[in-house]
Amino acid sequence: MRRVLLAGTALTLVKFYAWRLTHSNAVLTDALESIINIVAAAFGLFSLMYSARPKDENHPYGHGKWSSSP
Repeated sequence: MRRVLLAGTALTLVKFYAWRLTHSNAVLTDALESIINIVAAAFGLFSLMYSARPKDENHPYGHGKWSSSP
């Protein structure tokens, strides 16, 4: 998952560089959309890391599932 985050960031930087060279609105919108992909990858990485934590006093069955119950 970390590789996806790094690859997405690198690709976004390349797209912004291409936009700077071409001033194309299509390239700019694609670069801006890539930011959403980076945010989604970061959220996925956070979720996986959080759910992999071991059980504790407040979470006797672990952190694998978030629930709204206290």
